[in-house]
Amino acid sequence: MVLLCLARESGLRLPEVAERIGISERSVQRIVAQLVGDGLLRRHREGRRSSYELVPGRSLPHPLEGECTIESLIHTFLPTAPVPR
Repeated sequence: MVLLCLARESGLRLPEVAERIGISERSVQRIVAQLVGDGLLRRHREGRRSSYELVPGRSLPHPLEGECTIESLIHTFLPTAPVPR
């Protein structure tokens, strides 16, 4: 859900993501750190704020999902969202 929320609005702050999906901000921070570590998201610092960008062409890290790219996942759940390039 965190990935989908950031795919829809990359400029959201993590507290806003937490509020929208109903989990703690700390949980969102851990999930985002994992997504950045897996190479699915890029973090861009702008002063004290961060924004996040999906990394196109990346496959999901789990072996069962290795055939699925981030673009196909986003398109499955958010068919009208812009596809990262």
